[in-house]
Amino acid sequence: MSLCAVFIALGGVGYAAVKLPANSVGTSQIRDSAVTGAKVKKGSLTASDFAVGQLPSGPQGKPGDQGAAGAVGATGATGATGSTPSLYPLQSWDENPPASVDPSPLPASQMPIVLATRTKNILGSGVYGLNLSIVTQATSSGNGQLAVGLYVDGSPVPGTAFGIAGIPAGTASCSIETAYNAFYREADVNFVAGVHTIQVRAAVFNLTNVAGCPAKTFFAGSGPAVPSTSLP
Repeated sequence: MSLCAVFIALGGVGYAAVKLPANSVGTSQIRDSAVTGAKVKKGSLTASDFAVGQLPSGPQGKPGDQGAAGAVGATGATGATGSTPSLYPLQSWDENPPASVDPSPLPASQMPIVLATRTKNILGSGVYGLNLSIVTQATSSGNGQLAVGLYVDGSPVPGTAFGIAGIPAGTASCSIETAYNAFYREADVNFVAGVHTIQVRAAVFNLTNVAGCPAKTFFAGSGPAVPSTSLP
């Protein structure tokens, strides 16, 4: 009986000799490939346990809310003053344009203001001498420009353009004729028999309240069908 007790006692001492102390197993005590996926507790690993690129990327998230508007930037420096536009590309002219300049009006689309209109029934085809005398009214804010031309059925009549530049600030009225608002032109126009629309059209810069003065606007002419007083 005592022999059995001694054996049991010796056996207990032998078991205690192979028991590992707590926290005594490290990476050097674990053989390569000894830890398999089956030995890892599910959900116990985090992204930091994996090398970069080992985990697949998740789907792209929804765009975030738009941020608040930034502060208004400082006002930029004032740009240089632009050059004064010219209603006629070569120069402005008045009663007597230079002989080297063909004073043909601009296309009607560029002369939007109608100062006067006459509709005439030309009885016979031929060349008619067409005379125009017109007085305009306008208000200038300074350095005003006025370009005027004669048009038949929407087409400019060559030799009838006139323009004024540098109109000072102020108002030109119908009651006072000045170098800035009274004009005269004459030209030969080839008409075919029938009804035609004759217009005086204008373009302006730095001018407002521009209009023709009806009592001081006259069309006249002579030709094969009407020898003396053609186009009143």
